[in-house]
Amino acid sequence: MSESMTTGRPSEPDWLEMTAEELVAYRDAENRFRASSAVRAISGDPDPGAAIDWQEVALPGRGLSVRVYRPATRVGGGVELPFVLHVHGGGFVGTAVQSDRVNSHLAAQVPAVVVSVEHRLLDQRTPLSAAVADGWSEHTSLADVAPLEPRRVDPGSVPSCR
Repeated sequence: MSESMTTGRPSEPDWLEMTAEELVAYRDAENRFRASSAVRAISGDPDPGAAIDWQEVALPGRGLSVRVYRPATRVGGGVELPFVLHVHGGGFVGTAVQSDRVNSHLAAQVPAVVVSVEHRLLDQRTPLSAAVADGWSEHTSLADVAPLEPRRVDPGSVPSCR
């Protein structure tokens, strides 16, 4: 990998000696790198056949951001699109934006409505289980808002890798 491709990636920390503040700073730096154009050059661009936007879902006591992917052109004939709930891998690092290529391709090519949860990430106040809880909350809140047939809902995730 060329030097220009690694620019901006934080160096590997001393995991056993770092403070909680250093851990959060490392996580934020890693996520900035993963959202950079350098990584986009490797991971690929979103499918131009998909429309992508952010929405805020109201949950009890807080909001949850979700990234919504839909076919850019309307599917004819009043066809109900399948729904895919995507919870990105990680828990510590990762964002919904990192999965733009995969989720936009699903939305455009299946076609489907794909909702990717921007779940809480692990820090000193947030338990590791928060990502799963946020994904489940999103699933149940969407079922309350729009009646979805269980056989048409596909919770999916793409493994996180470093």
